[in-house]
Amino acid sequence: MQTILKKTTGTLFALALLSASPAIAQMQHGAGHGGGHGAAPGAGAAPGERHGDLIRESTVEGYALAYHLIDNAAQMQAAGVEMKGHDMSQMKSHHLMVYLAAPGGTPAAGARVGYLVRGPGGSEQKTMAAFMDGGYGADLELKTPGTYEITTRAVDGGKNLVDTFAYEVR
Repeated sequence: MQTILKKTTGTLFALALLSASPAIAQMQHGAGHGGGHGAAPGAGAAPGERHGDLIRESTVEGYALAYHLIDNAAQMQAAGVEMKGHDMSQMKSHHLMVYLAAPGGTPAAGARVGYLVRGPGGSEQKTMAAFMDGGYGADLELKTPGTYEITTRAVDGGKNLVDTFAYEVR
C-alpha cells in the first residue's frame, strides 16, 4: 500500500508540474546542474520544446538521447505551486527526462524506458519513465552530494538500447 501511495504522490507531483502556470516557462533553472535551461514540463511550452537543464547528449545504435534534469523543489517554489493535502516529504528531489529520437530524427514515442541510478554510498534506485511532453520522465532522489551512475534502458520496437553515464551532484 505504501508503494502505491508513493507512486501516486509522484504521479500527482508530475501532473502538478505539467499543469503549472505558464509563468514557469519564463524561469531559468539554477546553476550547478550544467547544460542549458528550460521550463518545467507542460508550462506553456511549444510542441517539441525540451524541459530542464541539458545534462547529456549521446547516440546509441543511431538513436539520439538528450537528457534534461529538473530540480523539483526549485521549480515548485519558483512557480508558487502548492500541493495542499499531499505529503511533500514523499517528493523526489529531481525529475529526469530523456528525449529519444530514432535514426532519422523521428521521436520514439512508443518506447519503454527505465532508469537504474546508483548513488553515493551504494544507494540504488530503479524506476520506469512515463512518456510526457515528447520525452520520458521519472522522479529521482539526487539530494546527496557525490557521483551518480545513471543507466537508461530503452526498448523501441526490436531495439534494446542501453546508455550509462556519471552525473555529479555538488
